[in-house]
Amino acid sequence: MKKHALIVIIALLATLASLACVISPTSTPAAASTPAHTDIPASTLPPIVAPTTQPSANYDGVWAAEAVTGDVITITVQSNTVTMVEIKVVVYGEGWNAYSERVHPVASPIVNGQFSIEVREAGWSTYVVGFFKDDVLVGSLRADHVHPQGLGTAAMGVNFTATRQDGVGR
Repeated sequence: MKKHALIVIIALLATLASLACVISPTSTPAAASTPAHTDIPASTLPPIVAPTTQPSANYDGVWAAEAVTGDVITITVQSNTVTMVEIKVVVYGEGWNAYSERVHPVASPIVNGQFSIEVREAGWSTYVVGFFKDDVLVGSLRADHVHPQGLGTAAMGVNFTATRQDGVGR
């Protein structure tokens, strides 16, 4: 039985080998073409350069916005640095809320027309991010307050568009 199986396998291989010799292409293969892409040696690539700062615009002045929620934010800029953030907001917790008027002296440089601020004090956290676009300041404000008697955290968040109030730098 083993001998018979071996003979069948050899015959099958011989048949396949003869078919491979009979089958041939009917046309001549085309000359090798240039590949769609080529690998470029790393030594010829330009170095990766970090983005540079944009030409400095004059953002100095007082920028203010009142959100549709009634929350107010005022941002003071001096020498293209945010130096003060004033907020008037209501934060909402589960079953309670709190109103706050807070003034935060800060020193956040404006880089590429953008800034971000985080202030934490006396149970309050305030976060402001913004960027200057055309003649407006577009941003987001978030404020959180931990209830002093342990009733949880109240929060608010709003997007705003502020305009320059004093005409400086126009």
